[in-house]
Order: sequence, then structure tokens, then C-alpha cells
Amino acid sequence: MSRILGIDELWPTCIVIVEGKQSLEQHIQMIKIWDDWLGKKEAFHILRYYHDAHSLEQTPGVAKATKSWLRAGAQDKIKEYISSMQIVVPLESYDNVKQLSVERVFSVSGGIYASLDEAIKMIYTHDPSPSHLPEDVLSLIASEFT
Repeated sequence: MSRILGIDELWPTCIVIVEGKQSLEQHIQMIKIWDDWLGKKEAFHILRYYHDAHSLEQTPGVAKATKSWLRAGAQDKIKEYISSMQIVVPLESYDNVKQLSVERVFSVSGGIYASLDEAIKMIYTHDPSPSHLPEDVLSLIASEFT
């Protein structure tokens, strides 16, 4: 099974959940969701949650589509509106991606974590009084897998 979800009900924290290897069509759908969030022209945090090792695999065409989207103006909007980006990967994949830099790729504060709890703590580092509690984020993500 493969799915991508974009959840903004805890705005200004948005959550992206990726499970399984995404298709190019799913990736383009996610770009449209990001465009909607960026189109609000308000600062927000993004938590990207990769549920399994397959969710980190790239389908041919995804990198090209992403680069085109970034060059078409998304990169500037990301810098302007995303306050922080926390990326959670499965523990078994962490050693393969821990050296990657959110700051270098997206020019925003953030990090890559093997722990959802650690990623949520980092949101609070950037925003000490968000409109939700850490338990809300954990509960929302858990509800997608029950």
C-alpha cells in the first residue's frame, strides 16, 4: 500500500505522512497540497513523517518534478513561510539519511530524526507556544495507522 497525506488541522503545524513508495502522480498531488499551504502566505511548521523504508524510495521523475517546482517559485515561498521543517524517518533508515541537511536543501531551520518525539520537541524549540500540544500531533499521526 502506498499513500501520501497532507494534514493541516493543527495549523500552523502541517503534517505530511508518506507510507510506501510514492508514485509520480502522488508526488505531484503532494506538491499541490504544499502549494495550498504556501498560498496562505502565513508562517507555518512542517513535520514530514516517513512511515517505512519504502516511503523514502524515489520513483523516476520525482526529483525532476520537485526541482522544477522549486525553481518555479516554491523555493522562495518555502524560505518565506516555513518556520521549520522536521523530517522523521524509520529507525532502520536513519543512518542512511542523517547526514542530509534540511537547512542546505530548503534554506529553513530543521532536522532529520529517527524519533517522532524528538521532531515534535524541535517544533516547540522554534515555536514555544503553538496552538496545539505534542500529544495532539502524536494522536493525529497514530490515528492514521489504526
